[in-house]
Amino acid sequence: MQQYIEGHLSEDLSLTSLSEKTYLNSSYLSRLYHQTTGHKLSSFIENARIKRAKELLENPYEKIYEIARKVGYDTAASFTRLFKKAEGMSPQEYRDTFHSAKRHES
Repeated sequence: MQQYIEGHLSEDLSLTSLSEKTYLNSSYLSRLYHQTTGHKLSSFIENARIKRAKELLENPYEKIYEIARKVGYDTAASFTRLFKKAEGMSPQEYRDTFHSAKRHES
């Protein structure tokens, strides 16, 4: 399940969609994932999207709205809001911090 999610971050990863893909009842899928991993499925999806976004933000030429779409957000605004909630800074601030640190390494 986790490999599927990580490979399909730009797609609909709703519980309904995932339950259709796995042929499992959505509440059973959610409960099974939680029992197996100790974490909520929605938390895994959110963390996977943020992790991939951080990787994509390392490329200074990739537009924020393009990254948002690649990791499954409909709008750059919703992506920015959720990224900031997760990381404590906007995607642009993260990018700037990353590139500033890279310049100091050189």
